[in-house]
Amino acid sequence: MTNDIGLIQLTAPLIFSNTVMAIKLDSGRISVGDALTAQGWGKLANNDTYGSAVLKEVQLSTLSHATCAEGYKYLEPAKGDQVCTGLQEGKDTCRGDSGGPLVRVFGFAHAALIGITSVDTDRTGATPVCGAANVISVFTRAAYFIPWITTVTSIEPGELLYTSSRNSSASSSPSPMTRSSMTESTYGTASTVSGEPGVGDSAASRAEPRWLSEGIMVLVLVYIAQRT
Repeated sequence: MTNDIGLIQLTAPLIFSNTVMAIKLDSGRISVGDALTAQGWGKLANNDTYGSAVLKEVQLSTLSHATCAEGYKYLEPAKGDQVCTGLQEGKDTCRGDSGGPLVRVFGFAHAALIGITSVDTDRTGATPVCGAANVISVFTRAAYFIPWITTVTSIEPGELLYTSSRNSSASSSPSPMTRSSMTESTYGTASTVSGEPGVGDSAASRAEPRWLSEGIMVLVLVYIAQRT
């Protein structure tokens, strides 16, 4: 599956708070073995009927292009539009997580968006089973699509892109998050994260940066960080 990304036009601005905020896109280099974090309300086991009632997260390690291509024939390494993680038994995304964020965490309290959960595949060619040792997870590389996003929305790249000393001389803060209440989850033994999907606090304020007040946002550009 390629070009697995979409845009949503909102009828009203989002209500931002210290638990719901926009996230910028990370275009920095990704190395083999980098630790990235996926989040979602998907299934916790392959045979579950429903997804999770609360937000979960799991830390995943990136794979080389060669390893990813063993199980995912659509990968085009030179294109750079996808990121692969996996081969970690008990750690994976699952059905219901599609469209959710894959983020890079900076220090204790900030994150930027690397990818969008897309598809699972099995290295052996078998039907993928969530959390199995041979499963490879494929994510859409969000920053690859900035030119397309700009064309469709007229949003300047600088409003979307996270920059740091690792990929630019400019500086821009990624979305803050409270790590102390975010816990790693693994299939079968998932730890819960307090809170409900999309629920802010009573002191929420209406934030209207230009690209939100015009009713445009990128799918999954909202990163939900839980409060202690």
